[in-house]
Amino acid sequence: MRRMLSSYFAGLAVLFSFNAGAADAAKTTLTIKGMTCGGCVAAVKLQLRKTDGVAAYDVSLEKGEAEVTYDPAKTEPKKIAESVSTTGFQANVKGDERKGAGPTSQGSVRPLDSRELRDWFNASSGSVRVISLLSPTCPYCQAGHGVLKTVFDKTASSDLKAFLVWLPMLVGDDPEAAVRQAATFTDPRLTEGWDGGRAIGDLFAQRLALRGTAWDVYLLYDRGVRWEGTDPPAPSFWMHQLRESVGADQKLCLDPSRFSREVLARLERKG
Repeated sequence: MRRMLSSYFAGLAVLFSFNAGAADAAKTTLTIKGMTCGGCVAAVKLQLRKTDGVAAYDVSLEKGEAEVTYDPAKTEPKKIAESVSTTGFQANVKGDERKGAGPTSQGSVRPLDSRELRDWFNASSGSVRVISLLSPTCPYCQAGHGVLKTVFDKTASSDLKAFLVWLPMLVGDDPEAAVRQAATFTDPRLTEGWDGGRAIGDLFAQRLALRGTAWDVYLLYDRGVRWEGTDPPAPSFWMHQLRESVGADQKLCLDPSRFSREVLARLERKG
């Protein structure tokens, strides 16, 4: 009899503990601006998975929302929104958008997708264009960023334009790190964006025949080259700071002098 009672009360204790945990769980809905594809959703899910106190989530691209179950003893909706916003997407607790209570991405580095990049590329088809994909904390990318600044400092031509795509390749890479690095090179001919899901990096990797994600690459396009369809066009000339193991031609390792000459030579060509 004692054994039966002991088992009975032990069962009640487990049931009570389970129900108490369920009762402690809370839910919130976040509105997320800037998601345009499955890669964006994947980036948000990954961040929610890493956020302390988050127990479950359901991210909807169509609604632009995330339903989040969390432990109120460990976190709160505002902190979850702040965590999601580190991906570069603007997350707010639903209902707080009009109050301006939610965090926003900082500076000029905003979430970017390939369609926006393609629109910029084609709208600038009358110019010589540079597209560069960079990690904001990688020392080699930072040096390459400096090379681009040097090239732009050599000419005031309005026919030279560039789009810098920042993407998370190292542990410390996030939109805030991109903003800090971007501040070291500002120019009205320069546009920048955050590829949080690496979708653009993966797209260019296919075009450049690289294994993995394309980054630390410096792509130069002649006037008149257009981006038709989904896949980006092949660069007229390009250089990189990548290893041979990823399929990168080591004869095209970034040489500041050569890259500068290639850019300036194209600017001198008319038509």
